Amino acid sequence: MNEGNVAVALPRRWLCVAASLRDMLRRAVRRTWVPMFVALMCIGLQANPANAAGSTAALYETTLKDTSGKPFDLSRLRGKTTVVNFWASWCGPCVREMPELAVLNDRYAGKKVAFVGIAADSDANVKRFLGNVRVDYLILNAGFEGVELSTKLGNTVHGLPFTVVIDEDGQISYTKLGAISSPELAKALDSSIARRKDARR
Repeated sequence: MNEGNVAVALPRRWLCVAASLRDMLRRAVRRTWVPMFVALMCIGLQANPANAAGSTAALYETTLKDTSGKPFDLSRLRGKTTVVNFWASWCGPCVREMPELAVLNDRYAGKKVAFVGIAADSDANVKRFLGNVRVDYLILNAGFEGVELSTKLGNTVHGLPFTVVIDEDGQISYTKLGAISSPELAKALDSSIARRKDARR
């Protein structure tokens, strides 16, 4: 092999290596970042509780259909301490927290606290899910615009699940992006109810 042939062969060999590395990186990105992106959208980054910078105006101006197809005007929630939980049937953390929400719904039934689950899903998925899982608080469906509605309440990451506690005055007192536990939500509700009592004294 003469020097000229060597000079030509080396760049070609490195080009093949570079092409192989490029393909490996592309496959790694598809395998890693796409599933990760979907997971982050679903679990909402498991963010810590924080007060929202959102407003309830858009919520109270919205009318959604319940599971029987009847329209429900969300302005009917004015004047009540309200837990709004945005969820979807395909979101694992959403599904896992629903039994805890149902328990708290029963516990706070006599304290003028309303629980509402707003699905960001298709009607077919919601009906199929509720046919297998008992949920005794109000379920409404906003379709895939549900996530957009949640952003107006402070969900800047567009993740699910997303839970909001709204006090009697229509002010957001607590938000949680990611799965919420019974103790977390109970603490937020007790705090909101205590402020309500203090304001009346």
